Amino acid sequence: MRRGRNRRNVRSAFSLIEILVVITIVAIIAGVVITQFDTASHDQLRGTAQVVASDIAHARNLAVTNNSSYKISFAPDENRYVLTHSGTNTALDTLPTSAFHSASGSTTEHATDLSSLPLGTGSVDLAIVEESDPMIASYAEQVVDIEFGPLGETTRSSRTTIWLSAGTRKARRFIGIEIDPITGLASIGTVQATVPESLMDEYYYEDVDDANPIDSDPIDSDPIDSDPIDSDPIDSDPIDSDPIDSDPIDSDPIDARSIDVDPTDGRSTDLGPAL
Repeated sequence: MRRGRNRRNVRSAFSLIEILVVITIVAIIAGVVITQFDTASHDQLRGTAQVVASDIAHARNLAVTNNSSYKISFAPDENRYVLTHSGTNTALDTLPTSAFHSASGSTTEHATDLSSLPLGTGSVDLAIVEESDPMIASYAEQVVDIEFGPLGETTRSSRTTIWLSAGTRKARRFIGIEIDPITGLASIGTVQATVPESLMDEYYYEDVDDANPIDSDPIDSDPIDSDPIDSDPIDSDPIDSDPIDSDPIDSDPIDARSIDVDPTDGRSTDLGPAL
């Protein structure tokens, strides 16, 4: 009976091989889930970038077809942009019907809200629109619009880049849409994890928060610093705390003795201590 009980106890435990198999399965499942999430984020960025590039191409085609000017104004804070006619011919202010926009909207502007695009559960943000000079790598200035002329060119002589972002903190990804100033044609870049230089200041503090918890000065969390002299009793001179120094002579009784002096010869006789 004892041998059978020991055998049952051994069978109820997990072997090292079984534990390793379970860990391997969990790692594979986690890898698949993370890969699918990352792929979904990339697909949302590419899909949104294609919508933005199509609206840019639509604005350029209107400018060339109507021999006029059309402008797209961006509002990153609202995560949207608006297409309007910016030429002098007011008859062209009414925009033609577009398959990308609702027919019930305004006839003089076509607004696109990136948050309303049916591209999955995540959201894609309009991060920034910047003007950059290819001759100066570090030069980038934020702009709020892009305008196309009758030849399809942009009224801005430098390249314009529209940056989109998806995800949060370390999982955040970016994609850029560049518009050539001469041809007005848009090209979509690749999804990247590197933060664009013009957005470094905005996303720098997110990286700092990830690396370090909220910085609190240890001095603030410690009790009020008090000088140890203040917390000690009042320093008193040991002389002050001792009894008044008195000469032992003062504290001893006066040594008094009786002496008898003979008046005839002046001799004195010690009679002993006085009573």
